[in-house]
Amino acid sequence: MYPSANIVVFVNEDDMKNEVLDAINKRSYKDEPLMLSVSYNTDLLAFENILPLTKNWMSFAKKNKDLLL
Repeated sequence: MYPSANIVVFVNEDDMKNEVLDAINKRSYKDEPLMLSVSYNTDLLAFENILPLTKNWMSFAKKNKDLLL
């Protein structure tokens, strides 16, 4: 976590998703999904009506069956 009272939102979603796809392909246990906590990196739900990041990550996960959010 970040030791700040400021709100943190990462805007490089495409880069992050590409890294997640790479991590899925490189994971050691191919029979288990990659578990990813996207809310660790941002205050997603607090800003969902402004920045639909949760919805976007859920859509991304639906397309990638080897990803568990």
